Amino acid sequence: MHKLFILIVFIFISFNITACEFGVHSHLFRIGHFDPEYTKLDWTVNKAKEIGVDCIRVGFAWKRIEKKQGKYFTKRIDKVYETLVRKDIKIIAVLHGLPRWVKKADVMPAWRSYMQWIKNKYPKIAHYQIWNEPNVYNFLPKEYSAKDYVNFVKIAREVLGSKAHIVSAGIANNKRRDDYIEKTLKLNLLNYADTFTIHPYKFGTVEILELINDLRSRKEIKGKELWITEYGWHIPKPYHKGKRKIRSTKITTDTKRTEYLVSVYFMRKMGLLDGISFYEFRDDRNKSGYGLFDIEDKLKPSSKGLISAVNIFSHCHFKKLEVKKSFAIADIVCNGDNIGQLILGEPNLNLLKYNLNDKSEFFPFGIKLDTLKFYRASKKKYEAK
Repeated sequence: MHKLFILIVFIFISFNITACEFGVHSHLFRIGHFDPEYTKLDWTVNKAKEIGVDCIRVGFAWKRIEKKQGKYFTKRIDKVYETLVRKDIKIIAVLHGLPRWVKKADVMPAWRSYMQWIKNKYPKIAHYQIWNEPNVYNFLPKEYSAKDYVNFVKIAREVLGSKAHIVSAGIANNKRRDDYIEKTLKLNLLNYADTFTIHPYKFGTVEILELINDLRSRKEIKGKELWITEYGWHIPKPYHKGKRKIRSTKITTDTKRTEYLVSVYFMRKMGLLDGISFYEFRDDRNKSGYGLFDIEDKLKPSSKGLISAVNIFSHCHFKKLEVKKSFAIADIVCNGDNIGQLILGEPNLNLLKYNLNDKSEFFPFGIKLDTLKFYRASKKKYEAK
């Protein structure tokens, strides 16, 4: 029997998946030079469907919809909603953004009214995400505490009902992260939300695994879902062609970006995560470099690796064998056959082990010879553990 450890090198194919295994964020509600996705709505949704996306995360921004109290501006968001429903793509609706007219003293009754309006107006939303990165003052002003955020979620549950799938806001990976996680969990956030959610920007495979394991060990999160609703990495020029400077100091190469994105998808397949949404579908002209597609609507090389991983392994079951703080091992079972093993985590140990003797039909992608150098070094390091 011949066995081989190889890096993940994929070609682009198409296959269907289910259950938010491959979600993406898209600024479909925005319009203008920086984010032209609404003006290319049909192309965006059709392309997302083509590459296997099953969930699209889109902002149902309160401040853009209820610009005046009790008056709703819905032409654009109606079209987005109807298009996604028609194309059978699940909607992760991000409900956030304080309108200018609302005062803090009146915000909770106004929020309750907005939740009721959303429930009645858009009954086919699959996942209601309550706010975005509330530990970032740009998204939730400083005068709003962690307790205020939990109250937003509590009201959403009361209005939307017990059957609604409520996704908590993704906690940003900043200096306030740990304190905000601690406070919201102690305030019983998960009495009202079905998931706990993180946005682990700037983290590689090992750091994400460590964060997941730390969160999974908390008693407040046991029995609840754990999601990532934003994750991505900048790709430097030529993919980013905007005039303004990229804000983040962290950029990466195509090779590393492929590894990071595919690793998060595999975490979803292994059940370490219960839902994922990558940021973002397409670069904008302002500050992005995160997109699966560039500003010329071309698929980036690193994105092909992720998409092919989704399409090849969407029908497979990843059976966890061992999960430690910084690595995880799983058998890969496709159509009832154990066709290999995944070793995820630990520096330089993101590997797939294939039984190639009679199972090669499962892997319609090429193998670069230079991956054998990686295989030898990584295999020796792993066996020494």
